[in-house]
Amino acid sequence: MKQILGLLLACLLCCQTAYSQNRETVLNTTKTEKGANDPMAHQYLEKTRKWMNSCKSLEAYFMACTGEDEQRAFLNCQRGSMLIQGEKYRLILGKEEYYCNAKEIWSYSHSTQEATVYTYDKSQADMNPFLLVKNYEKYYRAKYIRQENVEGSMRNIIDLTPVTPSEFVKIRLYLDESDARIFRIILYLPQGQLYIYSVTRYRIDPEVSESDFEFAEEKYPGCMLIDMR
Repeated sequence: MKQILGLLLACLLCCQTAYSQNRETVLNTTKTEKGANDPMAHQYLEKTRKWMNSCKSLEAYFMACTGEDEQRAFLNCQRGSMLIQGEKYRLILGKEEYYCNAKEIWSYSHSTQEATVYTYDKSQADMNPFLLVKNYEKYYRAKYIRQENVEGSMRNIIDLTPVTPSEFVKIRLYLDESDARIFRIILYLPQGQLYIYSVTRYRIDPEVSESDFEFAEEKYPGCMLIDMR
């Protein structure tokens, strides 16, 4: 689950500035050999990285759903939000909260009233959103799939397949045709389980402070802190 949440953070950062693309070129993308990155997918991801570098901070609001298929997954959903600045982030998903100040990482469960803190490891790409997306070639094979009308708007679909064994099979990204930002993310697990994240709103360059990325134990009466550093 830790890796899945980290991947969510990474994928939610795949927002891009508006682009102009000839429709015929998009729909006639040439498929590449297995193991290579599709040139069209690579082009979109390059724009993603440039957009990320231009953002001082970013906040995203989303719906997180899970199930055995897309239809049933949308019956089991909860709201979430993510705030990020460089390597720092705060993720709130249902009754779970995650904080990272680029020195320590905290996780807190409202259900158990337990918090865990451990040392931040920059080499752990799955929990480092900026590094994961910026260095996607090291971890994924990217492939442009198709353009599809989803909920009344055209979306471009890109698949990211792990190049090494992982707990998930692939990540599917739905990019909005109008501005190329992420509309939906689907994580496919080997057992057939799906995790679907649909972004409802972005805030670009919100004001943030150091305290936004640190767990404040005093705000949670009765909390038991487990120190794993």
